[in-house]
Amino acid sequence: MDCAHRALRDGGRFLLCQRPEQLAEILAALRAARLEPKRLAFVKNRPDAAPWLFLVEAQKGRKTGLRVEPDILIQSGAALYGPTAL
Repeated sequence: MDCAHRALRDGGRFLLCQRPEQLAEILAALRAARLEPKRLAFVKNRPDAAPWLFLVEAQKGRKTGLRVEPDILIQSGAALYGPTAL
């Protein structure tokens, strides 16, 4: 996270994908590195399944405010993205 902070200009975007078990730690580490989480989406195999991945977009030097996007569904090897997929 610190490397991303040094590499980005103000307003620069950093995207990361990780397992949901790490969500709290990742969000805390982003904020500690002064990268503000702005958008979050979960990836699922089926609408009724638990997410197996999350995607987060953070921006350097921005105000707080996290928007949770609709889930991204992966079925039969093809992604079904909504209009706001990360």
